[in-house]
Amino acid sequence: METDELVKKLTSKDLSAFEFLYDLYASTLYKIIKLATPDNDLANQILHDVFMQIYQDIEAYQKSKQSLLIWMIRITINHTKDTLELSRQKCLEVYRSEYTGLLPTLINDKDQLLAD
Repeated sequence: METDELVKKLTSKDLSAFEFLYDLYASTLYKIIKLATPDNDLANQILHDVFMQIYQDIEAYQKSKQSLLIWMIRITINHTKDTLELSRQKCLEVYRSEYTGLLPTLINDKDQLLAD
């Protein structure tokens, strides 16, 4: 299937065209995601999200001057970076909420041990 024909079908939300697109490019995009994260579950979730974004934003591709694959790679890289940054921020929040309160306790325990 030619790219123009595929994009036209995708724009009309043709699910068979979307399945074709997925079958054609999912492994390539997955490999890109795996370069950023070794977590298979997270990589699969990102891939799912990327294809949902491609499905929703296919009209934006028509306005771009890139090849379809380059456009999808850009979406993949941006979404992967955003997801990993959000995950990092959540980890920091958990760390701060769970361990920040322990620091004074640990210091007091140390001081108490040294006094004994």
